[in-house]
Amino acid sequence: MCALSGCVRGYDPHVTERPMPSELHADAHAEGEVEPVDVAVPEATDAKHARAVALTEVVKIAMAEPTSVLQAAARLEAASGRVATSDGRLLPGLSTDFRVRYLDGREIGSFGVIQQDVNFARYEPTAAFFYRNNPGAAGTGSKAERRFADAAGYDLKEAQRQAMLQAALSYQDIALTRASMAIATELMQDAERFYDIANARAVAEIASGADVARAEAALAQAQRTEIQARAFWKAASIRLAQLLRWDLAELLTTGDAEIGLQPVVDDASEANLTGEADRARPDVQAAKKRAEGGTLRTKQTWWDLLGPEVDASIGGRLLGTQMSRLAPTLIGYAFIGVSFDFEKGGRIRTAKGNAKALQFQAEATSEQADADIEVAMVNVQAAREAIPPARAEVDAAERSYAIELARFDAGTGSGLEVIQSQNMKARAKLSFIEQILRFNAAQIELAAAIGHLTPELFAP
Repeated sequence: MCALSGCVRGYDPHVTERPMPSELHADAHAEGEVEPVDVAVPEATDAKHARAVALTEVVKIAMAEPTSVLQAAARLEAASGRVATSDGRLLPGLSTDFRVRYLDGREIGSFGVIQQDVNFARYEPTAAFFYRNNPGAAGTGSKAERRFADAAGYDLKEAQRQAMLQAALSYQDIALTRASMAIATELMQDAERFYDIANARAVAEIASGADVARAEAALAQAQRTEIQARAFWKAASIRLAQLLRWDLAELLTTGDAEIGLQPVVDDASEANLTGEADRARPDVQAAKKRAEGGTLRTKQTWWDLLGPEVDASIGGRLLGTQMSRLAPTLIGYAFIGVSFDFEKGGRIRTAKGNAKALQFQAEATSEQADADIEVAMVNVQAAREAIPPARAEVDAAERSYAIELARFDAGTGSGLEVIQSQNMKARAKLSFIEQILRFNAAQIELAAAIGHLTPELFAP
């Protein structure tokens, strides 16, 4: 015997494979075919402290609060610091010092003449601008760091995209477990009704005790199913709260009592979606920027090997035996040369290899985006086409249950058939709601796949 408990156990959002990102393809015709399903759950003791949240609120908070987003923001800040460091290498530095020379003895004059014995302190404060660099390597390196900083900015957007996707899908999990509780409660009410009828027939000695035993077993199974459904709801709430860094003890639930189709974007052709993904997906853009940065790093190593190196300084020195009578003297030097060592040659090979790897990664990321959209469109189409049969299955299961219960009440049917029809009706309802939520999740996943997943998509 397969009751609703088996269906609920079979769908654990934490371990069950999800459909891949899919085409947001909910047109008005598909939306109008399905009426929203009421999933109001009777209030229980542990549900009194539940917090109702809207999907728009959840997705908006997912852009800023998850740990992955905060880590990406910190990496962006570090990348900005590296850009400032590389830019600083292009600018001259300032050096200053203050020297005091004590002389006790004889001093050689301007023409090599030995002066008489002297005894004095000479002050030599200096200040100079200096520049020691390989300008070509420094400039190219600065450009490379800017590309990597741009990639870090796209990484932040990618972390937000992934967090919003996880939050939206976790919200769908909560909606499904909430619906499971409502169906489990309805199944328990049906089991109680069947038990009352079986018990009354047994008292009137027009039914066997086996029917009463079956009714008791069905009621116990329905109670166990309701407990399992509530446990799955709590687990889904904890996962969403953990992602958003909320209080795990505060149970979360959806903000309304109905489940229906939620189209979030307009219809679009396959070619347009694929082209849009290359432009709008942050992971694709980040990979491209890193590939550009890798190419610039290779150029930087060539400049470091063959480019001219400049070492220059210009400034002034103040000389005198008294601080109030220091005389200025201009000092300066310049050096331009080229140095070569085998270490620099090894750096070129390393940079070339890294650049190739980054280029291959960029190509793979773009191909993955195209594949995500291809698979997504298949999943959305399948989920949409499965909704009408699921609706028909619910109607048939409800008619079957009504007929079997009436036959049992009239003494022409068996209790086993009533229990089977109860379970069939519960499974059909859960499957129908799951198909609706699968379609909604598929739309959300395609919005992420093409890079258009934003809180504004879910605004009422």
